[in-house]
Amino acid sequence: MVRRWASLANNVTMKQYNNVFGLLSLMPTPFLSRLRLILPLPLMPTPSDFHHTAEKKMAALESWMAPLFKQLPHLPHNARETLAKIAPALSLIFGILGLLALLSAGAFATILSVFSLFGGFVLAPLALFISVVTGIIACILEIMAYKPLSIRRKQGWNFLFYGTVLTGAANIVELVFAYGSLGGIVGSVIGLWLLFEVREMYS
Repeated sequence: MVRRWASLANNVTMKQYNNVFGLLSLMPTPFLSRLRLILPLPLMPTPSDFHHTAEKKMAALESWMAPLFKQLPHLPHNARETLAKIAPALSLIFGILGLLALLSAGAFATILSVFSLFGGFVLAPLALFISVVTGIIACILEIMAYKPLSIRRKQGWNFLFYGTVLTGAANIVELVFAYGSLGGIVGSVIGLWLLFEVREMYS
């Protein structure tokens, strides 16, 4: 099964996903239209809007974070090299497992029932919905990162960076609405630290 997913990931071209949030174009049009009605417009721009702004903002965020993580302790070179070697396999495995877990748990059905119970516009269910959506996007990004990571392309690192930032933001939202924990945020920070440890190995 892992080989099948690896083959699928290899067929994903960078031109096809010039922007990480171009993933939204994969969603059925009716679903995307309804999602835009549920989420505030700033949270749900069109793929075209993402194409012009998301990469630029993520690049600015990366440039801002880089000096911060540079001041932290660093892994030995051998450890960083090993991490870069196993990154493609870890990215693919965790992406598949995470995606299957989110989908098989009936997450969307549970969220929709909560929306029905509370009238559809209660902030906590909305935050949970955003958390699940970002989790699914992050898992897809990890699967997409497999091919470029295998050939040490920076695009693969970018995909993991985008996914980690999205997950961290979702963890903060969960914490604000009192059903999250600091553990998720700490995990995202550690993930970012590891990413910046191997950042220079990708071109």
